[in-house]
Amino acid sequence: MAQVAAPVVLINVGLQAMGVVDTLMVGRLGGAAIAAVALGNFYFFNVSVFGIGLLFAIDPVVAQAVGAGDRLGITRGVQRGLVLAFGVSLVVMAALLPGEWLLTVLDQPPDVVDETAVYARRRVLGVLPFFFFAVLRQALQAMGPVRPIIVAAVVANLVNAAANWLFIFGNFGAPALGVEGAGYATAIATWVWPSSSRGSRGRCSGHTFCRGIPKRWHVPRCSACCASASPLACSGSSKASRSA
Repeated sequence: MAQVAAPVVLINVGLQAMGVVDTLMVGRLGGAAIAAVALGNFYFFNVSVFGIGLLFAIDPVVAQAVGAGDRLGITRGVQRGLVLAFGVSLVVMAALLPGEWLLTVLDQPPDVVDETAVYARRRVLGVLPFFFFAVLRQALQAMGPVRPIIVAAVVANLVNAAANWLFIFGNFGAPALGVEGAGYATAIATWVWPSSSRGSRGRCSGHTFCRGIPKRWHVPRCSACCASASPLACSGSSKASRSA
């Protein structure tokens, strides 16, 4: 059981580490910057958690198709997940834009509202790959080869740390953007997740089902997927609300 769980744990730690690194690296800018990045990450997660839960449905759909030897079912499951991810991304992007208004309504400290809102808006640039990676992660977990996901998480964290160093402090001629730079860095690093996963396809090409995923596209009907995923999404949203 530990051998099965360890890679999944490492993947989730890698996803959470990006926000932690952002918070640590803006520490030199003062307490307000730390608070703004921490609150910005919390804001991002809370508007994203329903979509993350919705995409959890890809795991059982793909796993069932793998068990049945249904290569076409795997393809359709992943494709429907990508369509859902695109729709969820649009909603999350819209929710991240009115940061100043929303944070003021929620009675957040005035000295961090502006920078938190700016950080959240910069994270909008990485919303689409964030959810596309969620689909790839669930699909690969269901099919077995999780190493590409771990590699993607490690590479993305390294890119995030390097981009933070450049854009927060203005090294190597880059503009010193502070908290805004941390948002840009994380958005850039988020694009590495699906890119690294897709680039590692060659390493899992021996897996029968990996070869079939991108080859043909069908117009997906997502209603069944949404129906099965909604309880998971609501459960995740409820947990996030309690933690708030």
